[in-house]
Amino acid sequence: MSEAPRSTTLTRWGAPMVLIGIGIAFSVAVSLQGDRTGVHPTPGVLSGLPVIALVVLLLVRATSGASGRTSDLVVTLLTAFLIGLHVLFLAVGVGLADRFDVAVPLLTAILFLALAPTIAGLEPRSPMGLRVPATMAHEDVWRRVHRRLGVAFAVAGVLGALSALTQPQVAVFVTGGLPIIAMIVLALTASREQPAAPARPSDQSGD
Repeated sequence: MSEAPRSTTLTRWGAPMVLIGIGIAFSVAVSLQGDRTGVHPTPGVLSGLPVIALVVLLLVRATSGASGRTSDLVVTLLTAFLIGLHVLFLAVGVGLADRFDVAVPLLTAILFLALAPTIAGLEPRSPMGLRVPATMAHEDVWRRVHRRLGVAFAVAGVLGALSALTQPQVAVFVTGGLPIIAMIVLALTASREQPAAPARPSDQSGD
């Protein structure tokens, strides 16, 4: 089995930092616009989520150790989600958006749709996966469990996107609850997974 592509400086730090920089740039632009219009979002709205995204990135990198590019993509997608929320908060703060109850569940649904194939393809023992004894001990168990988790994320994303436009309260439960329930169930049942039997060596040719 080929080894998963390893992290690079670009995937590990570059992409998330670019996204955080975009969030800061939006804050600066809104602040400058506020000087002309008199509409000033609170300091928490201007800086809160970019700071949170940066702290999360630093904590993940400090505690996760070595990772592959798929794990890096998960971190990048989560950073993009936080910065997307930040832009939404800024838009609401200056009066450019008012359907906050629809936008947040919809953005969350998009996150899960993007995460679904990434989670399904996480390299074994990734710091971003379900690290329970059964998945850590057997690569085939890891892959089966995470493929199922990817399906759960995709279902949450589709149902969340559909319900966000009609029943935002339901969308909050779907996007917030279904992935968590799936992770708990899969973590608890992973020990029941049977690892694949080792491949039998081919018979040696006779004399």
